[in-house]
Amino acid sequence: MARGAAVRAARIVLPVLLVGAALWAFGAADVSARLAGADPAWIAAGVAFLLAQTAAMALRWRLAARCLGLGFPAGWAVREYMIGQLVNATVPGGVVGDGARAVRSRPRGGSGPDGLKRA
Repeated sequence: MARGAAVRAARIVLPVLLVGAALWAFGAADVSARLAGADPAWIAAGVAFLLAQTAAMALRWRLAARCLGLGFPAGWAVREYMIGQLVNATVPGGVVGDGARAVRSRPRGGSGPDGLKRA
């Protein structure tokens, strides 16, 4: 039970720390000025297009996995794809998220190099 509480706390604390670090690194006044001048419609459009693109890529991955004999729900595929993108964007090398997605998509009890073709 303590591990679950630690994970929930990390989900709150880590983003706050990352935003604080970005504000410190780039200057809170400059960041505030740029965000205040941003058009909310363009920000919303950008977020919507990125989410749509991610969903399309996840569904393509799901289709490819289905051709390999794997089946998983579309919502799970989108979630895993978003996690993979986040990891790839933050960890040097840019493929760690894909590898982790391949490992997590293998059937329960399965192991071995077969999982590598799933990413």
